[in-house]
Amino acid sequence: PVSTNQTMDDTFARKNFNLDWAYVRYTPEVPIEQLRFWGGFFANPFLGSEMLWDGDLSFAGAAVQAKQAFSPVEMFANAGIFPIDSDGFPNESVGLYGVQGGLALRPFEGAGLEVLDHLKVTSALGYFDYKNAVKAKTAPINTQSGNTAAVEDFNEVNLYTEVGTKLAGVPLALWTDYLHNTSAPNENDGVAIGIKLGKAEKPWHLTEGWEAGYYFERLEADAAFDGFVDSDLGGGGTNHKGNVFYAKLAVLKNSTIGIEYDIAEEVTGAKDVEDRVQMDWETKF
Repeated sequence: PVSTNQTMDDTFARKNFNLDWAYVRYTPEVPIEQLRFWGGFFANPFLGSEMLWDGDLSFAGAAVQAKQAFSPVEMFANAGIFPIDSDGFPNESVGLYGVQGGLALRPFEGAGLEVLDHLKVTSALGYFDYKNAVKAKTAPINTQSGNTAAVEDFNEVNLYTEVGTKLAGVPLALWTDYLHNTSAPNENDGVAIGIKLGKAEKPWHLTEGWEAGYYFERLEADAAFDGFVDSDLGGGGTNHKGNVFYAKLAVLKNSTIGIEYDIAEEVTGAKDVEDRVQMDWETKF
């Protein structure tokens, strides 16, 4: 569930076609600025980094999102219920329950200076509870590693904060992400901090045709459910710390080419170091 990579090792055999998203979204006409209900398979409804949710992860279940602006502050909330495995454990089904609330502040909008006009501070606090988490470890989705035998549950508190603006027409953002599993006795914290510049939207455009970034991440073994976190850094899963550098270029309409370099080692254990270089061509339709 956390990778769209396809290994070409089946001697030209025909490939199965899988749907990333297939959902119904309902937006009722209410006094709230934005209220949306989701059902099916859809994109991540929560704000955060890949330390907690891999960018390829699709959520299956039901979610609700609400947003209301009280200038210069915007309030938002996200919540969802996501079954993970019910057939394998008919008496004790496995699921994920999440709730998140946050604020977005534009303190200097209308100041007349680009960097201040576009300055936006966003912060979101979330709580994510895995029902029957120990059984979730034997569910077929858990294809990564890192969690230890000491962890008995995953009740994750997550705080994400981002400060964004524009410089010479180019988006710039600094962000930090903190994670704590309140149910793990130790090795239960994660932290990431990074910078991102640009947005690859218009092919070969000087200010809107590229993006680049860097972040440092330290994710202890039992801080997060290892099956859903970033699948690239350190080979995927938890118990990793390291640096990620990436760049992306828009080359055709709805198409980008990107490169990423990761260098990581284990937080505890053998301290093996992994260097990984990835190149991707991505087309969205």
